[in-house]
Amino acid sequence: MTREELKAHCEKQIEMCEMQAFAKGEKPSGKIYEEHMLILELLEQKPHCIATVTLNEEKMRELCHKAAQELFERIDEAFEKRETARKVLYSGDGFADGHIVYDMAECPACGKTFEEDYSGWLDPYCSHCGQKLDWSFEEIEEEQP
Repeated sequence: MTREELKAHCEKQIEMCEMQAFAKGEKPSGKIYEEHMLILELLEQKPHCIATVTLNEEKMRELCHKAAQELFERIDEAFEKRETARKVLYSGDGFADGHIVYDMAECPACGKTFEEDYSGWLDPYCSHCGQKLDWSFEEIEEEQP
């Protein structure tokens, strides 16, 4: 593998990690991401040290296959989690007839706030992170003084 091929491979792996992290709303991290970032950094800082890097083609395919498999498993896990409806977190900012009016809701995954009678209220998915939402409401018992 030439230096240019190694650089292109690392950039592609980093991009895949970044896309996965973006899908979760997180910053890129993990062993694969960090290792490829380190290799790119070394290529830029000390090109003479890595100029003669050679990897067995079979070993490279094995490493790529393993990294891709782990990435797809994480993506599947993230999508599965998103497709499982989670209850919104209701809150109220006013009172009517001595009771709290629950006219605000929050996405349990990302914290996006929804207000009754505005865009997004009762949508099946969060418009910010894509989490499937459960809008069912269970009355909260209020303490009587």
